[in-house]
Amino acid sequence: MFSLLTFLIGAIFNLLKSKQELIIQICLHKKELEILKRQNQKKRLKFNHCDRTIFSILNRIGNIKETLSIVKPETVPGWQKHLIKRFWTYKTKNRVGRPPVHSEIKQIILSMKNDNLYWGYKKIQGELKKLGISLDQKTIRNILTDFRRKGKVRKSITWKMFLRLQLHSIYAMAERFIRSVRREALDYYFLISEKQVTRILQEYLEYYNSKRPHQGIAQSVPIGYKPQLHGRVHKIPILGDLCNHYIRSAT
Repeated sequence: MFSLLTFLIGAIFNLLKSKQELIIQICLHKKELEILKRQNQKKRLKFNHCDRTIFSILNRIGNIKETLSIVKPETVPGWQKHLIKRFWTYKTKNRVGRPPVHSEIKQIILSMKNDNLYWGYKKIQGELKKLGISLDQKTIRNILTDFRRKGKVRKSITWKMFLRLQLHSIYAMAERFIRSVRREALDYYFLISEKQVTRILQEYLEYYNSKRPHQGIAQSVPIGYKPQLHGRVHKIPILGDLCNHYIRSAT
């Protein structure tokens, strides 16, 4: 019983296999006949791209090399290799995507970020546009993410940069003070001694820090000053009326 079942299954598979081979042979002979008719009694047969493709497909499905009549058996595998190579070359050439960003532009982006830690992708995009470089924010983000993985993006300012910024701030404050003390005091005096200059500076410094409103800190006084809301307004001369301080008093 088991032997009979095995024989029947094998026979069915052989029948299916024979039917597939028969279909392949019919397609092959029809194609060969079409090519022969198309040649119009020319001695040398010519095969176009469609012919080579059909022969290659039929050979891939089933081995047709032994039944070929107008093509050499070794020719069809060569056509198959050519078609596969052409397919992958076409896919590579027509691959859709953004063009790669030049390494020099990537370095410019890295420098911008490290020189300006608070700059975001949009700010960097704007600066690049000024240089004739057009990139979207996603590309800039990906470039900086790659640099960040490599540890090339600075996380905070260096100690040297911090000191330089503080010195710059101190110099700016000193320059403002010098301009103010000259414009409001020293330029009005005929200076004859160091003692005189020291007295003027001491009086002006006391006024500058405790009584004079500063525009840079929203018209506030550096050491603080509580506004007086009631009483008559009185003037207190500073440096012989060169500067004046105003207060309110009950009388």
